[in-house]
Amino acid sequence: MYGELGIDLNTAINVFLNKSLYVGGFSFDVNKEIMAAMLGAEYIEYDLMLGIERC
Repeated sequence: MYGELGIDLNTAINVFLNKSLYVGGFSFDVNKEIMAAMLGAEYIEYDLMLGIERC
């Protein structure tokens, strides 16, 4: 994904962190609902990697 920009993941993370420091927070809209959805998706992906099924 970042290769299209000519950068690696480490550089992309550094760009994100520097931008966050520059603007004093996230450089995009984030609210509780968005964070909950992102974390929920992350947990689902992790469970799938481990082969855990939850009801």
